[in-house]
Amino acid sequence: MSLKFKPERLRNLLHFHLLTAPQLASILGLDKTVVQKYLKGLVQPSAEILKKISEEFSVQSHWFYDDLSPLKIEAFAYRSKSTTSKKERNYSESIKEIITILALKLWSLYEEKSNGKIAPLTELPDISVHPSLREVDKEDELFKQIENAAEELRTKWGLGSLPISNLTAYVESSSVWCIKRSASEKVDAFSFWVTDPRGNKRAIIVLNDKKSAVRSRFDLAHELGHLVLHRSINWSDYNNPLRRDFWKQIEKEADYFASCFLLPKNAMSTSLNSYTSLNKLLDLKVQWKTSLACLIMRGKKLKLLPQSDVLFVRMSQMQWRTNEPLDTGENAISHEYPRLFSVLCEKLKEVQAINRQFVTTLTGFDVKNFCQFLSVDSSIFAEANESPNIINLFN
Repeated sequence: MSLKFKPERLRNLLHFHLLTAPQLASILGLDKTVVQKYLKGLVQPSAEILKKISEEFSVQSHWFYDDLSPLKIEAFAYRSKSTTSKKERNYSESIKEIITILALKLWSLYEEKSNGKIAPLTELPDISVHPSLREVDKEDELFKQIENAAEELRTKWGLGSLPISNLTAYVESSSVWCIKRSASEKVDAFSFWVTDPRGNKRAIIVLNDKKSAVRSRFDLAHELGHLVLHRSINWSDYNNPLRRDFWKQIEKEADYFASCFLLPKNAMSTSLNSYTSLNKLLDLKVQWKTSLACLIMRGKKLKLLPQSDVLFVRMSQMQWRTNEPLDTGENAISHEYPRLFSVLCEKLKEVQAINRQFVTTLTGFDVKNFCQFLSVDSSIFAEANESPNIINLFN
């Protein structure tokens, strides 16, 4: 039985490349109505047209006929600025779809070649916020529950009240797939759950690598908050443009979780006080790898920094509100990068199960695009590669 052309694959690439149907029609030398029929699945492109489309988007033609079963994607937490356009939202949606497909293909190959030697991973706890706590007069109780949830996760991960040296590594070790890639500055980060063809649920977080290291860590903690707190919310309400109040509330909760998780209450009680200066905050920024603004807001919420407003004024005078010290330059705090998919590729190379050519055969993308979508170290596929294994995923 022949495979059927999947119009959603064409829509994904169109949105990813920020093109419209008329623009693609112009590139292909076709009437726009023909391309619209392709996108609706009413007509399948001829072999000649499909070859042109594949060349335009740098994919193999089998990408459009993949037999991967339909994926169930849910709980899409989309953290964006209010000015984000529909085109930019579609761009993020396309990244979400493509990353999911590529990740599942790579993971399935890894499972096949590991012969049951995959080490068990710690699952994220479900500490959902009770809807009743979102009533106006219960905000204090709501924040207390979120604080407790952050402490519970820290305890589960054995962190206590210590700074987190590499948050990305902890998140990846809890079966969350992390991706860091270039994106519009209007899109901070997003996360979602996906159910694969076998019925297994996976959480995926996509981050924007244009952020500073500390802001990227906050985004990661924010998305972690969604995965821990919001597994049972009504995501139709979250994504409904008429329910911006609900969207703001959910984002506020994830923000508070991030600050509680990155800056635990017990530690802040001994680190922040009325004598805290900007210089002291800079030392704490290095220690905790969070922004000055986050430290001040956390101190204000815990009523440890009565001079918080003065500190913010001082930051404005120093022009630090948008560009803080240690965010850029040779002394900047170092970025964290996802390693899971790089490690999978390293392991697969060890057993000669993957190479440059097979990446294209498996996924439909060339090595460059494959590595960019999954945050894979491209040097793994160099001709002579002796990259060490950093994470041991096998027993």
